[in-house]
Amino acid sequence: MQKGKFVTGNIFQHIVVMSSTNAIGLTALFLVDLADLFFISLLGEIELAAAVGYAGQSHFLQRRFQSV
Repeated sequence: MQKGKFVTGNIFQHIVVMSSTNAIGLTALFLVDLADLFFISLLGEIELAAAVGYAGQSHFLQRRFQSV
């Protein structure tokens, strides 16, 4: 049976790996929200684009506080 990956080794390296993985995930969520906002803005409805932008920001803040 194998030991867990983060059980032994350099603690700083484990923190860097886990933090960078979290940063990549948050960046991917941000890029998807940005793409949604771009394509919805092409529809020409300002209210809809504003609603998606507001929802994207609130979603980002919610995910930020969940990861703390």
